[in-house]
Amino acid sequence: MSVLMRSILQQIGFAEDWTTITEQAPGFRFNAGNLCIQAAQVTNEYLCPVFLITGMEDQRPRALGSIQLSIPIAVESFEQGVAWIAYAVSARFQPTKPIAWLEQGRLWKHHLPWEQKQAAFRARPHCSVSRDWFRMPAKTLVALSLSAPEQAAAVFTFDGNILTILAGDARLPMPATGTAWARDYAVRLAIFKDFPKRLMRASLDIGVWEGKLNVDRARFDLFESAEPQP
Repeated sequence: MSVLMRSILQQIGFAEDWTTITEQAPGFRFNAGNLCIQAAQVTNEYLCPVFLITGMEDQRPRALGSIQLSIPIAVESFEQGVAWIAYAVSARFQPTKPIAWLEQGRLWKHHLPWEQKQAAFRARPHCSVSRDWFRMPAKTLVALSLSAPEQAAAVFTFDGNILTILAGDARLPMPATGTAWARDYAVRLAIFKDFPKRLMRASLDIGVWEGKLNVDRARFDLFESAEPQP
């Protein structure tokens, strides 16, 4: 369930501003010491409604900075909304008096969408394999792919120490480093006929992200209907 940014602004102390130019009144304003922020709902260049956050950061005599950021009108949670507003303020800005939502929003940075995606990427199932160890299994997969039936699968499994690829009757184990995977992942064996002949990196990253199995530079669609492997 999404949370309206309009409600969050009110909860953290932004005052209604009926003089602000906005597509949906009221706008909002926050003034505290050396920080002044306005929030107005507008339509962006993609014809989507957003809140345009503008304002000034007064760090004189060192600097006088401007604020401008478009943020969603609805977010996943209260914490994410506060983090969005805090993100509009530069990280180097120091208020002359404490601002609770700014301090909390900076602590909630991990709720921001790109931070969540980066965390999910770091937590994805993956492991690292030496190029020298992967070279022969890769050649075997390519050879098998040339005569593989359409429904044949190559299944990748990793127990935290050994990456094993099952392809037909072939079992291809190799040492690898990383965190054990909770499940196996399969791709169509036939697609390995187009696998790159040259492996560019000394250490290969093999993992799953956004519905694909990544092997070095190659990306393969996951094959969820793979036949059971022995």
